[in-house]
Parts: sequence; structure tokens; C-alpha cells
Amino acid sequence: MGNLLLKKKPTPNESFHTEAIILGEPQSGKTLILYEITGGDFIKEDKAVESNQFICKSIKLSSEFELSIWDCCGPRTFHSYHKNVLRSKALSLIIYVIDTSDLNSIQVSKRNLWNLLDNPEYNQVFFLIYGSKCDVKNSLNTTGLRDYVEWKKLLKKRSNVHLQICSVIEQCGVKEGFEKFVEYFLDEDERTPKTGFVIYETEISKKS
Repeated sequence: MGNLLLKKKPTPNESFHTEAIILGEPQSGKTLILYEITGGDFIKEDKAVESNQFICKSIKLSSEFELSIWDCCGPRTFHSYHKNVLRSKALSLIIYVIDTSDLNSIQVSKRNLWNLLDNPEYNQVFFLIYGSKCDVKNSLNTTGLRDYVEWKKLLKKRSNVHLQICSVIEQCGVKEGFEKFVEYFLDEDERTPKTGFVIYETEISKKS
């Protein structure tokens, strides 16, 4: 398990593709964050993804590179849609959303998040952890959420991780957090994956 290996640079007639999955407890704000990242109409899409549904949205990371983000429903389907995406050789990003206004949800999220972090198959996958609903009264701030997820312990385990407090309603934090992944993944000048980061070759799709 890993991400991508670019054995050659894409030509003007080729585009390279990588994948991400967005996980978290039901009603944590996963779908709203997906639409904020990809520029969709998140206000009209303000509804939970039902148990038999999934959404996939794509975003251009550069002129040659496209990222598809899969949003499946909560843990109930972890053994179906989730596993298919998590097994993908093109997986480069796991987005984990934690509802900072719900302490019970935070505890469950912490356990599920660490199960993923402890899996060596995802050692080279970037983890973007969003603390959602920071606009809600009594929600945890950055320091509080870091304490709950054992941030210092987490950083000793891996460096390819970022935690970002956010609010889709107030339109803050989501895009700033996603940019941390883009900075990590892409070379600043060539806008292709950085040398040494990737270990699998993507499928190449011809542009129409």
C-alpha cells in the first residue's frame, strides 16, 4: 500500500490520477468538507450520506494531476466501499473528520483514527485530520483536540499528518488544511508528486 510512482512525467496528452477517502463518524461534517474542498455547492448538499450511498468528487491539483475524493457513509459500510478505496494503490490521502462538539464522537473517532495510523499499509499516506464544527458552542479548540487524539504521541509515529480546526458554516480552516496536503504531495515548481514520496505507478488516462 502506498501512493504512486511516476516513472515519467505526464505529457500534454496525459493526466495522472490519485485518490483520497474521507472518513469519520456520521454527521461529523464529512460531506460538507468534501464540497468545500472541491468547490461544490455545500449549502444545498447539507444532508447526511445515507447508508447505501457514496459521493466521489474530483479536484485538479495541477494541470497534469487530478485527485478523486471518496465520501462514503459512516463505519457501517467500512467493510465495503471503505475497504475498496483503502486498498487502492493510488491512495495518497486519508481525511479524517472529528466532530469537536461531541465528546462521545471524539472518543470513537480517536479509536478508529489510531487503528488506521497503526496500520503499516498507510505509512506513506498523508493523514489530514479535521476538527469540524469549531463554530459550535463548547467545541474543542486546537489544543483540546490535540490532547484528545494524543498529538505528541502521533507526531512521534509519523510526520505526514496535519490537524486543522475548521468550520464549513464560517468557511474557515478547510481549504487551509487541504493546502498542507498539496504542499506535502506536490513539487512546488513542477506541480507533480515529489521524488521519493510515491511508490506505485498510477494508471494513465488520456484526456478527451
